[in-house]
Order: sequence, then structure tokens, then C-alpha cells
Amino acid sequence: MAAGSVVSNYANGALASMLGAKNNPKLNAGIRLAAAAILPTLLGENKKAGMITSFANGMLAESAVSLGKAFGVPGLGATEMDDYVSGYTIDGTETSDQVSGLDA
Repeated sequence: MAAGSVVSNYANGALASMLGAKNNPKLNAGIRLAAAAILPTLLGENKKAGMITSFANGMLAESAVSLGKAFGVPGLGATEMDDYVSGYTIDGTETSDQVSGLDA
């Protein structure tokens, strides 16, 4: 699964260089997601089907996260890191949290 994630990340750079100025992060991630979904069907008919499926799952995971980031899905970026135990975000501002009982 980790190898699939690495290959998907490499494919990101390869697609970006092939598309050149037309590169769009949403299109790039969508192409990688489609390729990962098709991979087990094309190559998974032999005794190595489990390995191919695991490889494709890694590709699916990495490209799905990339696609989510491209669409701005909350929680996938590094800017929304909250510490819900102490009630403070990474930049030191208070949060409103039901678990810790803190209300900002």
C-alpha cells in the first residue's frame, strides 16, 4: 500500500510535467484516481491479485487526499490543526471544544 502511495505521488509530478501549462491539480488527481481504480481490473487476474489490489489501494488513498485538497475539503490541509485536548489551535488561538469543556 505504501508503494502505491509513492507511485501515485511520483505520477503527480510526471503528469504535471506532461500537461505543462494545462496542469490542474483537480484534473491531475482525478486521472490518478481513475488509474488506480482501473488497475486491479487490468492486472489483478493472476496469483498476485492481492498485491495489485493493495498497491492500487495506496494509489487510491493518496490521489483521493490530493483531490480533496484540490477541492479545499476541510481537515485535509495543514492549516487546520487543532489541539482538542488543550483547546488551543497550532497558532495559539482558543477553540470551542465539547471534549475539553473550553468555550471561546
